[in-house]
Amino acid sequence: MYDFEKTEIGFATEKNKDLQIRRLEALLKSRLAPPQYVRMIYNFLIGSLWIRFAPIQAAIHDCVSTLIDHADVALQKEIVQRHASILKCTAWTS
Repeated sequence: MYDFEKTEIGFATEKNKDLQIRRLEALLKSRLAPPQYVRMIYNFLIGSLWIRFAPIQAAIHDCVSTLIDHADVALQKEIVQRHASILKCTAWTS
């Protein structure tokens, strides 16, 4: 996530940013990340969605989906509730 943040946004770096998101997705699929990291990754991904019209949005959406699918039941419920709340607020403001 640090490498993603320190890299400038641009056409030259979009493939690298996509690969960094895919690495996070692989980590989530392995289920080796502790719940605290999963929450942090979720916050990072949602924050990254504010980069509008970027090709990395598809990778971010895929990673959020993987995060929800591979989280344990209690964490999954928490994240789905937060995600629904964010989507509701976003729909209301737009």
